[in-house]
Amino acid sequence: AAFKRRVFDTIRALPGVQAVGTAAVMPLTGNVWSVPFDRADRPVPAGERAPDVGWQAASEGYFTALGIPLLEGRLFSSADTADSPDVVIISEAIRDRFFDGQPAVGRRVRLGDGEAEIVGVVGSIRRGSLTDAPWADMYFSQEQSPSVSMNLFIRTADDPMALVPALRGTLREIDGGMIVRQVRLLDDVAAESVQITRLVLCLLGLFAATALALAAVGIY
Repeated sequence: AAFKRRVFDTIRALPGVQAVGTAAVMPLTGNVWSVPFDRADRPVPAGERAPDVGWQAASEGYFTALGIPLLEGRLFSSADTADSPDVVIISEAIRDRFFDGQPAVGRRVRLGDGEAEIVGVVGSIRRGSLTDAPWADMYFSQEQSPSVSMNLFIRTADDPMALVPALRGTLREIDGGMIVRQVRLLDDVAAESVQITRLVLCLLGLFAATALALAAVGIY
């Protein structure tokens, strides 16, 4: 956790950086990880399975970096540690689906043998691909359970790729053994998420044009 705080503080100091955060799952890459959503005040009857919602582990700055708006409550913070009570953030889709217009912040959800408090509600995103409907997602705090590997999300005021050399140098100064596997623009990730759809549409258009040409030849 201390190492990650140092990384965040150092990257925030780079020129043009507006926000930095981490998450376990890269959006728009087809990921469909899920977890049961079980309200502590309305437990699922014995023998039934709680409905699944999307799963994501994220840090405090993830939502700001991706422009995901905070609708109620708060985001994760440095005060959420392994020694503090477990907290989660839910998406707007979960609030609308499971709370019937009632406040969700302050309610508790069951997680295995324990519970966690809902501290915030954020906007829903298309996590699987741009062709999906917005997901019902539940976010877990990476501040409370830091991972060895992470997806680092950085929002900049200028050209993001111009920051890459300074970013790599900064990370090597912090830890020479740190490996940056890949640097990508989220615009490119979004474009890749609809490549299959575009290919199918192109093929359909080609087949339609071919059929039209054959019909025209036949009529002639």
